[in-house]
Amino acid sequence: MQLKSYIPAVLVFLGAAAVTHLAVLYQQPPIATDKTLAAIRERGAQWNYFSVGTVRDAKGNVVVRDNPDTITGFAMLDLKEGPALFTMPALREPLYWSVSVYGRNTDTLGVVRDDQGLEEVRIAIALKNQPTPDGYQRIEAESPVAAMIVRAIVRDRNDREAVAAIRQELLEADLHIEP
Repeated sequence: MQLKSYIPAVLVFLGAAAVTHLAVLYQQPPIATDKTLAAIRERGAQWNYFSVGTVRDAKGNVVVRDNPDTITGFAMLDLKEGPALFTMPALREPLYWSVSVYGRNTDTLGVVRDDQGLEEVRIAIALKNQPTPDGYQRIEAESPVAAMIVRAIVRDRNDREAVAAIRQELLEADLHIEP
């Protein structure tokens, strides 16, 4: 048998291998997101609830984590029942703050930052077919699963009063699902 007769089979095999490889690569981010959110839920986190941490003590970190001068807020979003509406005052004290929304596929869906001159952050994270109220910046998600991270970098992590004031501002944020 001649080598030329194997060429179609080899091309089909290589094509199938390439398609399979691309499919696995495409599915990896959502699988990783699901696994991460499941681990966070196992530690007690709830869907559509905004939690606020404190500045971290780097001595206690087993693995590298975010900047130890950052207060981080986090929410796992389930948009099946309606859009998530998030409001918070534009933080005054930190060196920098941002609100980032990520899709299940790990894409950044939207970011609101301190340099945008806002008095208040008002975002609506919604699926394509979900209407959002007026007065909110719309961030559209392709999947009903999303995550939101709020970061505030403090000027002096050892200034307990200033850190407490920033944390209090973050605790005044509101996240709810609009049916």
